[in-house]
Amino acid sequence: MADRFSFGVSKGRVRLLFSLSLLVWGALVLRLLQIQIFSGPRYARLAREQEQGVKVLAGSRGLIFDRNGEVLAQNLPTYSFFSFAESLGAPRFLSRAVFRGRLSERELGEKRKRRGFVWLLRDVEKEEAEKIQKRRPRGVYVTPEDRRAYPYYPLGVDWLGFTSVDGAGQAGVELFYESYLRGDSARLPLVRDARGRTYRVEGENSRPKSGNSLVTTIDVRMQSVLEEELVRALEKTKAAGAYGIFMDPKTGELWAMAACLAGNPDPRASRQKNRLIADIYEPGSTFKLVTAAAALESGKFSAGSPVYCENGDYKIGRRTIHDVHRHEWLTFEDAVVKSSNIALAKIGLAIGGPAFCAAAKKFGFGEKTGIDLPGEAPGQLPSEKSLKEIRLATCSYGYGVAVTPLQLVCAYAAVANDGVRMKPYLVKEVRDEKGTLVWQRLPEEAGRVVSSQTALVLRRFFSGVVDSGTGQAAKVEGVSVGGKTGTSKKPDPQTRRYLPGRYVSSFVGFFPVAAPRVAGLVALDEPKGAYYGGEVAAPVFRSVAEKFLTLLEEPLRPEEPEESFPLLQVASAATQPPAPTGGWPLQLVPDFSGMPVRLALREASVRGLSVRVKGKGVVREQNLPPGAPIGRTEVILSCRPPFTDE
Repeated sequence: MADRFSFGVSKGRVRLLFSLSLLVWGALVLRLLQIQIFSGPRYARLAREQEQGVKVLAGSRGLIFDRNGEVLAQNLPTYSFFSFAESLGAPRFLSRAVFRGRLSERELGEKRKRRGFVWLLRDVEKEEAEKIQKRRPRGVYVTPEDRRAYPYYPLGVDWLGFTSVDGAGQAGVELFYESYLRGDSARLPLVRDARGRTYRVEGENSRPKSGNSLVTTIDVRMQSVLEEELVRALEKTKAAGAYGIFMDPKTGELWAMAACLAGNPDPRASRQKNRLIADIYEPGSTFKLVTAAAALESGKFSAGSPVYCENGDYKIGRRTIHDVHRHEWLTFEDAVVKSSNIALAKIGLAIGGPAFCAAAKKFGFGEKTGIDLPGEAPGQLPSEKSLKEIRLATCSYGYGVAVTPLQLVCAYAAVANDGVRMKPYLVKEVRDEKGTLVWQRLPEEAGRVVSSQTALVLRRFFSGVVDSGTGQAAKVEGVSVGGKTGTSKKPDPQTRRYLPGRYVSSFVGFFPVAAPRVAGLVALDEPKGAYYGGEVAAPVFRSVAEKFLTLLEEPLRPEEPEESFPLLQVASAATQPPAPTGGWPLQLVPDFSGMPVRLALREASVRGLSVRVKGKGVVREQNLPPGAPIGRTEVILSCRPPFTDE
């Protein structure tokens, strides 16, 4: 009985164990079926993702050249070290033995806390990279990269811009032409080893496609001359800043542009903002170009039109306009040459707000020039409705408006180009890595600002400014220079009141006058001591011009004689009306056309003339022609409301 009982128990146990074994193996088989068949593709994909990775490498950035083929921006071969957080060894060992202090233990410890790919060192030069290569342990890898370099640095930092550590444009030309300069990226495959702790790089020597290169309009020699002269001017005048732009008025190509700040700041700060296109200021007398052009285009004034300059003080309402030098009578031309604020204010009032605003807009003020650089400001131009009497008067000689240096030089370049304003630009060609032309920029007209005849008269005016007026310090031996000086007060942005003793001094001009090849601007911000534009800015313009003459691609032709200018009716001293002092032995009828009635009556009262007014508004007709002698004849002025069609 005992044997049968023992046998029965053993048989039951065997059955139980067998059943359990079947269940376990069945479960395992089902699980294997699930993994291998039903979930196999998903697990295979997860395995590949864990095993493989990709590092995207940017393509080599295109180069930047000046107009003569000099390299302004290039790429230097460097090496960068990377790893994966889970593969990094002891921070202390890596810091001391591998990187020799270039990476601290704390930095490595922080990188070790992350997950996945981590950069260790970037932009390591070849010699140092070779040393690290000999010491690097498993899990630390190296890949070739490019570092942006500027052979003439800091030359041209204002417009060249810079790139990030990853090679992306951040400012200037580097940013504006990012889509051309950036190369095609390459994918670098990364593979985990069998133990899951280290990686190897497949195709470690693969290189992406290079970007396109730019050919700029800049002449690096001219750029160097300009920056040297601006730095010299800073040292001499103790100014806060010095600015300069020089261009070809016929095409709009910029040859040199620079902004130099006092105190020798870090040049990288200048890369963040190009002050020549982003900063605005009140231009002062250099803006008289607009008033003079509008007056000539209106037909109400000729070069010989006489203007009474009030002996230096002219009251409008509660405001008084002053001239630096007191004058009684000046012709229109002499008013520009001698830079009379009073004369230009009267002329501005005579032509009216709509004509003034229209002329300013034609010259490009109040809007962006469209230069191929980021961050350009449009400036500020008052509306026609806001140009009441005193506002129009002050705008006529350059206060109450705000411009960028680039806008101003482009306006004078339009006069130099027979009245046609050209769109300024910095890049003229894009070429691929083989040198094949991809894109070319051609000169583009921005519009006609004045007639060619008016432009010729204005060039005559500005030539006189340098020959005998406020800009004589800009004279260049053997070459005629035309231009205009400017000295404007700086306003306090908080109180909007002008700051005492703080000025922007400038000179804008072109040469040679008969057939201009170069237009340029020089401005000094807050010079100490002498501050008039003719004293501090004009000499800098002259120095730059003298050196530019030796660098022009084509030598200047002998200049045409002055007879090439039209003969202008200029009042001589003998025919100049006398100042209004009691009696009037000789009276000449002024040109009242276009003047508001109140201004016309004031002019007549100053001269002691008898005037009868018909109608209201502005003067449209007068019974005696301008310049006619007056005995006891009454002057009759016929007026109509302004801004109406005749």
